[in-house]
Amino acid sequence: MTSKKTEQAGSWDIFCRVVDNFGDAGVTWRLARLLVQKQGLHVRLWIDDLAALQTLVPELDLASAKQSLEAGRLEVLVWCDDLTSVDFEPLPQVVIEAFGCDLPQAYLQMMQTQLQRAKLQVKQAADAVKPTFWINLEYLSAESWVVGCHGLGSLQSNGLTRHFFFPGLVEGTGGLMLESDYEDRRQAFQNIEIQQAWCRQWRLPWADSNTLKVSLFAYENPALPSLIEQWQQLNRPVLAYLPEGKLLAEFNRQSSLNLQAGESWQQENVTLVVMPFLPQSAYDELLWLCDVNFVRGEESFVRAQWAGKPFVWHIYPTEDAAHWDKLEAFLEVYQPPESLKALMIQWNSGKLQTDVWHKVMSDRVALEWHADAWRQHLKNLGELSTNLVRFVKKTL
Repeated sequence: MTSKKTEQAGSWDIFCRVVDNFGDAGVTWRLARLLVQKQGLHVRLWIDDLAALQTLVPELDLASAKQSLEAGRLEVLVWCDDLTSVDFEPLPQVVIEAFGCDLPQAYLQMMQTQLQRAKLQVKQAADAVKPTFWINLEYLSAESWVVGCHGLGSLQSNGLTRHFFFPGLVEGTGGLMLESDYEDRRQAFQNIEIQQAWCRQWRLPWADSNTLKVSLFAYENPALPSLIEQWQQLNRPVLAYLPEGKLLAEFNRQSSLNLQAGESWQQENVTLVVMPFLPQSAYDELLWLCDVNFVRGEESFVRAQWAGKPFVWHIYPTEDAAHWDKLEAFLEVYQPPESLKALMIQWNSGKLQTDVWHKVMSDRVALEWHADAWRQHLKNLGELSTNLVRFVKKTL
């Protein structure tokens, strides 16, 4: 029979409450898969909105409160309000509390009991069970204070220690998540026939290099009509891929239309194609296909940086306007050409100046060079799941 110590070693739990629709689900799902595939761990992902995750991972069964994937090494469990009857044994080697979501009280009590037992054990005993290592995985931010807080431990009133781990864009942080085969996939997708086959698979039109291709993933934005108007002033066709979601609802409201996935809208040289929400495994290809990518939140924001293409980030708006501090901090680190910086600020403000897109197109060569250089910079920081495992081993 396998001992509890053997069961505990190499096992991690991740808890996620979905706040930003697909962002929180997407980040924790990607991390869970990386820990399984790249780090060789067993992972349980507890999530309170299975439907949000199922949009990104279609193979999930909404009727199942517990299901196994990745040859049984990854479990997805529904995190409901009352978990008092759930058997958490054995507690894992590491538990990740994503974005300060607060661990279940029953889980914390078990961790506290485990800690007390560990204190009574003889050090170096062969059957000793080590206390579960507690990590709060924070949101991505480029703010300067992040480096000073990354990796710090905070002793809680119950005797447990909570460690803070920050994804980041500079040295001294946890870096960003990236799959081992990402670069090979990206290079292979440069093949025109592969691009065309991908578009056929998702029933999307393909366009050659004469057409400006844009992916439009964003929150509601009153600046959308102005953006389309500026595209109409270009002397080349524009093909925009608009996924189902908040920005499509905004477009339908503004235009008094009711476009659905699979339909398109055309005016002069601009074509908007409404596409179904892609599973996470297919989103990278859309970013590689397009010349400019509009992204939102955190998950698509990170993938756009790895894609090495010019992008416009629509940061999640907050009532206290803290998102402006985060946007400004990112722009300070990212240092894009002024035209792209202006577009990003104006897009987040919901109001575009009449010539902002023209300036972006004039700087396109510089923008493409900058995006690729930034991708190389991110590689030098190390990959997040690898940095995370190293952090746990070093701290323990």
